[in-house]
Amino acid sequence: DLPSAVARALSELEGMYAFAVVTNTGAGQQIVAARQGPPLVIGLAQGEQFLASDPSALLVHTKDVIFLENGDLAVLTPERVTVQDRHGRPVERPVQHLTWDPIQAEKGGYKHF
Repeated sequence: DLPSAVARALSELEGMYAFAVVTNTGAGQQIVAARQGPPLVIGLAQGEQFLASDPSALLVHTKDVIFLENGDLAVLTPERVTVQDRHGRPVERPVQHLTWDPIQAEKGGYKHF
């Protein structure tokens, strides 16, 4: 399956990365994402999930997010999200509710661009 293949590939990688592999065949719609270094955040919505490197990109879709940690591998389907560590053990990452305003988030807290 795709998550297992990505996990095996991760054992061969060195350095920093944040990437996603997308499939729409076999087991259905699925995104497998991994992080080591650069940020990766999952947006949670009803019946759909999102993935971005910055939470401000998700604010127009959802304010409920999960910040992945170094070594995490996440599997996103329209129905759910699962996260495991680099050893394949399931881990729980807290869902955080962002209170940011989308316009303010893009301006970095400044009144004007």
